[in-house]
Amino acid sequence: MVRYSIQTMLRCVKRWKQSPRMIVLFAMLGCIILIYALPFVENARVQNEKLQIGEVFVALTNWRFSTLIFSCSILLLFCDLPIVDKFTVNAIIKGDRKSWLFGQMLYVIFTSVICASGVFLLSVAIALPDLSFSNLWSKPAKLIATSGRIAIDPARLKLSMNSYVVKNFSPYMALLHSYLLLILLNCFYGTAALIARMYVRSGSFIVLIAANAISWCASMFAVGEVGYVIFSSLSPNYHASLYSHANTALNSALPTLSHSYVCLLLMICLLYFLGTQKVKNFDFVLHEEVAE
Repeated sequence: MVRYSIQTMLRCVKRWKQSPRMIVLFAMLGCIILIYALPFVENARVQNEKLQIGEVFVALTNWRFSTLIFSCSILLLFCDLPIVDKFTVNAIIKGDRKSWLFGQMLYVIFTSVICASGVFLLSVAIALPDLSFSNLWSKPAKLIATSGRIAIDPARLKLSMNSYVVKNFSPYMALLHSYLLLILLNCFYGTAALIARMYVRSGSFIVLIAANAISWCASMFAVGEVGYVIFSSLSPNYHASLYSHANTALNSALPTLSHSYVCLLLMICLLYFLGTQKVKNFDFVLHEEVAE
């Protein structure tokens, strides 16, 4: 079973040669980083200071609008899941349906790691050579977090540095959390797209609307209200943002960072469980349920 799951994953990866989506995805992410991260880097250069290697990535991945951008990007990549090709029949006959589904899940995980790593490498490349490898926050980052002082036009700088993150995490620990949370967010949207499209052909679009509608509903309430706690607990965007956990100091009922890791993993596992139930009666040719 494991053999055919891995082969299914590799077949999905090989389709990148026939599809320009990966090129389009990284080109889009590159443009986003240039537009939003470049002013963050220029602010440090004007002050003749170096940024810590993970600061651009932390600022970029925890900005509330970047969560929407990344979710749209990952759904663009996974919009053709589940992938059915000539090897699918072989994988089902010699393996089984669940091993095929697990192979699709391995593809989602592998691609999520690749995308998160790509964003990190792009964020590092744009700041070269003005980078520091110390485990201390840079002066520009601390000024933005504590007083909001910057050396360029405020209208140009969209990214911020959260004081909660600067006070409670070292740069490398913030980088690690941001990296892992981005991978989990990508896995959530990838798994949701996979399972939703097994039920509804336009499932990817529905997933995007539903997830961001929950985040929008949370923003309608004050941090101290019950409604904010409920919708934030249901929102993958809240759980995947290190910055949003600063609100736990204002409302102890909000999920902590460790709780958010558990919630994201449970969401992914629940979606995968729904997929294992659907795949039993899934028509791989028509992409619809087979009558019992």
